[in-house]
Amino acid sequence: AVIEVLDVVLLEVRETLLENPVLQRQASDNSEEQFAEGDFKDAMNRAVYDREGRFKDKVERVLGDEKIHAGFTRIMLEMVYAALQRAL
Repeated sequence: AVIEVLDVVLLEVRETLLENPVLQRQASDNSEEQFAEGDFKDAMNRAVYDREGRFKDKVERVLGDEKIHAGFTRIMLEMVYAALQRAL
C-alpha cells in the first residue's frame, strides 16, 4: 500500500513539475547536473507538500527521512529532466 501511494504521489508530482514553465526553460538551457542545481528541488518539495492533505503520512515519510527524500529527489530529477528534454 505504501508503494502504491508513493506511486500516486510520484506521478502527480511529476505532472506538476512537467507543467512548470521555469523548469521547462531550465531543462532546455542546461545539462541535467545544472538543472538539478536550479529551481528543481524547491519546485519538487513544493509539489510534494501540496499533496500533504491527501497523503500526509507518506509525504512526511518522503520529506522526513533523508535517505528516502534523496532517492525520491533523484528519481524525480531523472524522470522530469528526461521528459522535458523529449518535449523539446
